[in-house]
Amino acid sequence: MLIKDAFRTYASLSLNQVTTLDKISLSELKIFCKDNRCSQRVLVKVPHIMLTSLRPEQEIVSDEDDSRMSPTQNNHSQPSIALDSLNVKLGKFVECIVRISREQIPGKDNLPKKLQIFLTNMTKHCRIPSRDSQQMSSIPEIQKVFKKRSAQIRRVFLSYSQEDTEDLEDGKDETMNLKELYQFMKDSQQMDSKFGISKLASCFVTANSVVAGSSSGGDDGTWNDWDWELEYDEFLEVIVRIVDLKTKTAEGQLADKVDKFLSDCFAANTYN
Repeated sequence: MLIKDAFRTYASLSLNQVTTLDKISLSELKIFCKDNRCSQRVLVKVPHIMLTSLRPEQEIVSDEDDSRMSPTQNNHSQPSIALDSLNVKLGKFVECIVRISREQIPGKDNLPKKLQIFLTNMTKHCRIPSRDSQQMSSIPEIQKVFKKRSAQIRRVFLSYSQEDTEDLEDGKDETMNLKELYQFMKDSQQMDSKFGISKLASCFVTANSVVAGSSSGGDDGTWNDWDWELEYDEFLEVIVRIVDLKTKTAEGQLADKVDKFLSDCFAANTYN
């Protein structure tokens, strides 16, 4: 759960188009390392670490051999790669973590011990929404707003949860993915230059992580759960997260802001 939670969180940081949260870019991996207090020596090596992790069937080599070789030397037989285009999926992200922990943790401890130390460090410093976020949609005043507008909210949720035909084929006709959430926000005229796709994705990830009692629980307990789907309770949570992020500097109570947001969405949206 820790690694997958971190993976999706950092995958959402620089998202500029509605895609799945299934890969982390080089810039996002660098942010991950900075957040986890990696040394400057390690930060400089991040492009090399990612390139090395992307080698087909690459086994982890010894510290001495790996540190002695530059990215150019390691890939002399391959065409040049634009570093900004590099990205890793979950499996390679795990390998990057192993390599980063080996570089970051000093001493002669074996690799499993270094990895355990780094993972413990991740729980303290990593951007993991499930670690320290509370469920905002359970605030009593906000619950009253949702109760008042429950019929409209449910109609919106059911309407947009059936937008993605690929989801319908998978039997996910009562859950909302990121693409469907984006479509709802776009139709409701709530996407703008100050609130883009990366911020929406961040709210989406957090809502999946913090809602208690959902059947998904934000995670399926395996390495195969690449994307999350919002259940109804999680959709309520993501609404609050969006409003809070969009209106953080504005005066007023959060419950009133949520009520106005919903009113504006229903007025602008022609879903029904």
